[in-house]
Amino acid sequence: VIAFVIVSQITSVVGFRRFLHLVSGRYYRPAVEERIFMFVDLVDSSRLAQRLGDLRFHDFLSEVFFQLDRASVGYSGEVVSYVGDAVIYTWPLRDDPKKNRACLKALRAMHRQIELVSDAFEIEFGERPRMRAAIHAGPVVVGECGDSRRQVTFLGDAVNMTARIESLTKTLDVDYLISQQALERIELPVNVEALHAGQHELRGSQEPFTMHRLLLK
Repeated sequence: VIAFVIVSQITSVVGFRRFLHLVSGRYYRPAVEERIFMFVDLVDSSRLAQRLGDLRFHDFLSEVFFQLDRASVGYSGEVVSYVGDAVIYTWPLRDDPKKNRACLKALRAMHRQIELVSDAFEIEFGERPRMRAAIHAGPVVVGECGDSRRQVTFLGDAVNMTARIESLTKTLDVDYLISQQALERIELPVNVEALHAGQHELRGSQEPFTMHRLLLK
């Protein structure tokens, strides 16, 4: 029982898949993998933090993350980290485009879940949460780092460019963007539509990125 409780507590902190990777030593030696990344962040978080105060905003944000996790848990995504008001998810980028659409199914599930709980948020906090998301894919180096606290990290342009695309959602004032590179490898679910959103220069890239706006039905 003690061992079960300890493992449960550890996996709740680092994530079940991350725990298995660390125990098995899968990434003891760094490896190159193709991955899908999705950055999800809270819209208007600075204003919310000022209005609610730090402690109440933490409660608000924690509940948002709980609802996102609750919606996405069935779609095989792995939480990389929580960074401020954002959460980063990743999936293996497979050869089968149908398998890769799990990230879009997860996004739609998260979108619907946030809509479902918006009334409860307004009653509790006087605010309705709204999310933005960016999706990109490409090769990254995956490996363990650290000593007293070991963790699996993802390094490469795919991660950096996903962060840039997330910033672009704010510039274009759209909720959801996906890069052409990712879209080419993902079969769209029937309830998700991609609309061309032009080419954009992203900091750190020598070539412009073709972007698509995602509409969730």
